[in-house]
Amino acid sequence: MIRINVITLFLSILVLCPGIKAQDYKAASLWDANGNVKEIKYKTKDPLMKKKKMKFEKDGKLKSNVMTYDDNGYPCGIDMNFGVVAFSVKFTYSSSKPHLLENVVMDTKVRNDYNSYDITFSYEGDVPVKRVINAQKKGDDPASFEWTNIFSNYKFDSKGNWISRDVEMKGRNLTDSTTKESSYTETRELTYWQ
Repeated sequence: MIRINVITLFLSILVLCPGIKAQDYKAASLWDANGNVKEIKYKTKDPLMKKKKMKFEKDGKLKSNVMTYDDNGYPCGIDMNFGVVAFSVKFTYSSSKPHLLENVVMDTKVRNDYNSYDITFSYEGDVPVKRVINAQKKGDDPASFEWTNIFSNYKFDSKGNWISRDVEMKGRNLTDSTTKESSYTETRELTYWQ
């Protein structure tokens, strides 16, 4: 009898208080996507993009248990330390448009090598038009790099997320002054939770 009353009370609270609901997470915002995204699959020639498929839970979390989120559901970082290997990422969003990623700072350590990345994003409206990556490698073989990507000619799906864009990439090794340039079109396929 008491168990049924507790369940009835709980269900009544849910019905009478529609503002109470489970947390919605927005991990897809890290890839310039929004909505109920289930998966993003990239086809790209970007040499810095190692992982080309991201999966998300129904509540919007990245299928990973290491990401931390802020009170609004946006990812704020990752911290992992396994002794010889340590990894830390911090995400900063625009103060005027909190759904837009403004900066990523990433530090990695593998044995005696330390890598540091500072990534900044520029937008026109809500569309990313530029990404600049400054990288420092410290340790046995130190080096510094700068990569700039300019994005244009966007195509969008019916949910407003981009599915194709042109990329102009310019890379510069600041240590030995070598440069690399390339242009390509990258596409992605998004699937959504129903």
